[in-house]
Amino acid sequence: MARPHPVLVDLAAGRTPAPGAVGGADAEALLVSALDHGMVGLLWSHVRAAEPGFALRTRLAGLDALTRRRHEHLWGALAATRDRLAAVGAGFVTIKGVTAEARWYGRAGERPSSDVDVLLAPTDLARADAVVAAFDPAHPLARVMPALVAAGVVQSVDLRVADVPVDLHFDLCKLGYPMRDPQAVWARTVEHPMPAGPPVRVLASEDALVHFLVHANKDSFPRLIGCADVVRVMAEPDLDWDVVGRTLGTEGLETVAARALDLITRALAVPPGPLRIPPGVRRRVWGITWPDRVVLLGSTGTVRSRRQEVLPFLVHGRGAAAAGSAVRVVFPAPAAVHHRYADLPGGYLRRLARGRWDGGRARRAALRARERAAAGAVAAGASRAAGTAGASSAAEAGLPGVTASAALLRRRIEAGPLWIPVSGRSMAGSIPGGTRVRLDAPPGPRRGEVWAYRRPDGVLVVHRVRRVTPDAIGFQGDGCVQADPPVGPDWLVGRVVAVAPHRPAIVWGPSAGALRRSARMLVAAAVVGTRRVRGAGRRPTPGAPAPRP
Repeated sequence: MARPHPVLVDLAAGRTPAPGAVGGADAEALLVSALDHGMVGLLWSHVRAAEPGFALRTRLAGLDALTRRRHEHLWGALAATRDRLAAVGAGFVTIKGVTAEARWYGRAGERPSSDVDVLLAPTDLARADAVVAAFDPAHPLARVMPALVAAGVVQSVDLRVADVPVDLHFDLCKLGYPMRDPQAVWARTVEHPMPAGPPVRVLASEDALVHFLVHANKDSFPRLIGCADVVRVMAEPDLDWDVVGRTLGTEGLETVAARALDLITRALAVPPGPLRIPPGVRRRVWGITWPDRVVLLGSTGTVRSRRQEVLPFLVHGRGAAAAGSAVRVVFPAPAAVHHRYADLPGGYLRRLARGRWDGGRARRAALRARERAAAGAVAAGASRAAGTAGASSAAEAGLPGVTASAALLRRRIEAGPLWIPVSGRSMAGSIPGGTRVRLDAPPGPRRGEVWAYRRPDGVLVVHRVRRVTPDAIGFQGDGCVQADPPVGPDWLVGRVVAVAPHRPAIVWGPSAGALRRSARMLVAAAVVGTRRVRGAGRRPTPGAPAPRP
């Protein structure tokens, strides 16, 4: 949506905002920015302690309570994951998520999480079939999973424990080729207590910092909470920077990590870390690929970014491996293609091309929807500033069209079930983006069901029913910490009765981008340092500040 509010930058950096900064800010704008950058928990910690007169205090407390309840659920899913992996004798470490919050944040709820991320032990990669079968015995790729992992075709797989997504990693960095020395990372892991039952293993702080920096590069630094992760690990008094440096040198990640750390410390105005940025062409290409104008854009940045495709080529000494991974991205293994696009007709090439075309359309639609939502938030703020009469007239102008559109769709569904495409990640793993859902017309919504409804801006939303009253229905996405504004019965469209396809997703190397984007990255690697590379992948952003040198 937008760059973070200055108050949130202070909170992410671990500083207390200036006196009066929170109270003098537009409360609604501050809350929207906090939601967009994952900073609701840290904002509530400050407001609860130092801002008793904050205008939206009750709403902020409610959002934080939702996050804490979600995290209790995630701890239970992590315990179930631990038990399932123990049953097949597989070792693992948990990365990011609720254990990261417990290690580096002050309380539960300060670092929002929506899933469980675990890394399989290097010695158990050959048993990936048994591990996947422990979560999904019917997984269509379970038998061939060890071969796909060994070839670098699959570096993670999305599984589930009840209604919680579990991201099972086979490689920590997931750059499209395996780490040089994963055993060294595993040897430094430590135990972390669980609320109930035996402890789980977590990464050493030094390796967690490396992982956070690489992960921030892959995501193009979209949200402020990712910067907060890095700063909090850096603040550990016994952090061994020599170990960090040796790990980066072994894996060839010196440029990637040092440039990321430099960007984060500048953005948060904190003292720089001791990592030195190596000179050379990789340094220049990194700066061209991740200029300041494309970072900290919130949820819009997560959809817009495809820059991770150049990341494997910025690793020292891994050019051949990067080229091989790019080829695997352009032409994935047939088994993976037929699994992911099983609902599409045709052979390997036809399914691959059509599936990627549809995926690109879904990403563009998600970006447009988020940009429309941002514009709607700005317009709503302007209406509030103009006065009650302006807001009332805007509502009168918008609502009839929305309810009429919903009524037309309901009549269409009454004639027969309707399939619609779904994009975005608001339903977490329940309804993955890029799938289709079938809508039916039952008599009325009940709590726990998933329904489609029209928002005031006309966007069709598929979320779960959380509350039903005679006059309003409350919805919330499974992956959202904030409930949707209540809607009336006239805004409902239909209940979701089926999802197709409904298969666990896999990650093919560094990215599964469109063919043209992968080809462009190959060309960029071949002519690195030229004017063509410096312009590749750049999209001018109107009104964006000039990038720093």
